[in-house]
Amino acid sequence: MLAVTAMMDAAQTESGGFTLVELMVVVAVVAILAGVAYPSMRDVVDARRVRVAAAEFMTAIQLARSEAIHRGERVDLAAIDNDWRNGWTVFVDRNRNRIADAGDDILLRQPAMSGLLQIESGLLDRSLHYLAYHPTGRSRTDASPQQPQFGTLRFRVGGQRRHIVLNMLGRPRLCTPAAGSDSC
Repeated sequence: MLAVTAMMDAAQTESGGFTLVELMVVVAVVAILAGVAYPSMRDVVDARRVRVAAAEFMTAIQLARSEAIHRGERVDLAAIDNDWRNGWTVFVDRNRNRIADAGDDILLRQPAMSGLLQIESGLLDRSLHYLAYHPTGRSRTDASPQQPQFGTLRFRVGGQRRHIVLNMLGRPRLCTPAAGSDSC
């Protein structure tokens, strides 16, 4: 009888759960793994943000270009409050003031993207943050319908980058610059 009682006492102490020391070791291991995984997870999130922003902007460029051809009139893509980070609008600028306001045909309005997003304009005409498309589908500066608007728009979130390159005809190309380079 004494042997059975001893076995029952041993079974009760073995099934009692984790000790405080074991629990602290598990928490420490989880904290170390989370600390190692955080930087790579942040890079994944930043890469996604920059890809989405560049793709949304590329869609707006293609819409402006195709609508200019379709409508047979100038269509503008302009930054909200002259800052691409605030978002952008594709519209037919009826009063030629480069602002989407009453009387203009608004084709697309993109709200602000992530607050971490940086967009740098390397376009020929840097005076205003806009793109305009002529009915032929060519980009143009605001100063002259004969002067093409071309160059590179650079999107960056953290260390992640994407570029949209506009050629002399206004055709956009999306690319990812090589590490350590600023061109595609």
